[in-house]
Amino acid sequence: MVQCERCNRWQHTPCAGFCSNKDRRIEESDYHCFLCRYGKLKPKAANFLREYARQRRAIGILYSEGIKSITNLSQRLSCAPKTANDLLDGLEKEGIVKINKLSRKNEVIKIATKEIKDYIIKKYFTILPENIPEFIKLQGLSVKKLAPPSKTKSPSIKLGTKRRKSVAQIPVRDE
Repeated sequence: MVQCERCNRWQHTPCAGFCSNKDRRIEESDYHCFLCRYGKLKPKAANFLREYARQRRAIGILYSEGIKSITNLSQRLSCAPKTANDLLDGLEKEGIVKINKLSRKNEVIKIATKEIKDYIIKKYFTILPENIPEFIKLQGLSVKKLAPPSKTKSPSIKLGTKRRKSVAQIPVRDE
């Protein structure tokens, strides 16, 4: 889990865009949830982020513990079995998983090549939304360079050594 440094909300690490709780980027960034970054989300943008987070969680479950069944995955993601099945179909089309439909339980096999892992990191586990063009379009954002946050802000959870401050590219609402 990772905590927003502005509102103190907790999010699952994969939902927030980190690969795991051990992801080095947690220590290197000042994490702000999407609500704090953008304020009120447009309905289509909010739905996009919800589904994107669900895909990230499914991939996290796949690589950390494996997917035992559609029912198990739907329970873990708090969604309907059809939604979990559709999600797995999408991941299969992308080449991330292979579903053995000949087995009795439709066994889910993760594809763990370096190319697939690189693809997953690039597409699903980048925390800066300028890497998600669909979201930027749905929310009506543009990318602007922001100064680093002030050092007088409230303290945050530190999962490692001293946090590094840097100028970040964060999409902001157009005025």
